[in-house]
Amino acid sequence: MPGILDLFVPRERKFFDMLKDLSEKTHSGAKAFLRFISEYDTLSAAKRQAIVDELKGIERDCDEVTHSIAIELNKTFLTPIDREDIHKLSTLTDDVMDMFYSVSYKLILYNIRKKPRFVPELSKLAYDCTEEIDSMISKLGKGEKAEHHIKRLHELEEEADSIKNKALAYLFNDSLGGTEIIKLKDIYEWLEGITDKCEDVADVIEGIIIKYA
Repeated sequence: MPGILDLFVPRERKFFDMLKDLSEKTHSGAKAFLRFISEYDTLSAAKRQAIVDELKGIERDCDEVTHSIAIELNKTFLTPIDREDIHKLSTLTDDVMDMFYSVSYKLILYNIRKKPRFVPELSKLAYDCTEEIDSMISKLGKGEKAEHHIKRLHELEEEADSIKNKALAYLFNDSLGGTEIIKLKDIYEWLEGITDKCEDVADVIEGIIIKYA
């Protein structure tokens, strides 16, 4: 099977570059979030807020790239892949960064003093998903295959779903109060939701591969 878009590379490469910029920013945000979780228990309130603000800045940068892609789509007659796919890739990847920021914000909003038991594992899986997405998007327009990244991303999502279920079972079997259960359940579900969103990105890329195979 030929690589992705072998015959379509000459058409408006700027979209590949913009999507790559977005995936790199999202992966950078995931790295900052993973650092936030890793150091969480030792960070002062001010330092926690500083990292959340950093994530908010990356989230704004991603919004700007996504908006720029939408503007270019409206201005461009001939796109290298279906404009609907470009739009989906950009909005879904941007959603991933939005969710990383939202989880960081919730940890502070809910006054979570120590990182919850399953958060580090889910955070690492979410980070790994963004790494796969960045690799997949970098292959668009280069004639390189991405099937192994797609397979790996599905595996990561399944693992995250399993860990989330363990986390929820732990919540309801422990002696936590109702309010704490609600808070932690929300955080676990949002973190697992990041891997779901990354899987959505993989599905779009898989669809592109099928279209242009």
